[in-house]
Amino acid sequence: LSTNTSLAKLDLASNGLSAKGAEVLVHTLKANPSLRELRLSMNYIGNEGATAVAMQLKALRDLQELDLAGCGVEREGSQAIVKELRFHQGLTAGRLIF
Repeated sequence: LSTNTSLAKLDLASNGLSAKGAEVLVHTLKANPSLRELRLSMNYIGNEGATAVAMQLKALRDLQELDLAGCGVEREGSQAIVKELRFHQGLTAGRLIF
């Protein structure tokens, strides 16, 4: 993924991704400026994984859709995402359902 600079959509919903997996994934994806959709729903990444995603949102400048529904994200993780979204004007759709 770190060498693919034209990836536009990545759907890893229901793949057993953990918080550490989400952290490694988004760190790798920051080298992919064209990513527009990231779907991680139904993976238990919890607050730790959501915070890792939040920390990379600035690098994912073309991201338009982010789906973290059913990921076990609670207040702490949601706040981290919302805090970073203030600086991310391109995101037009997002799902954070507990």
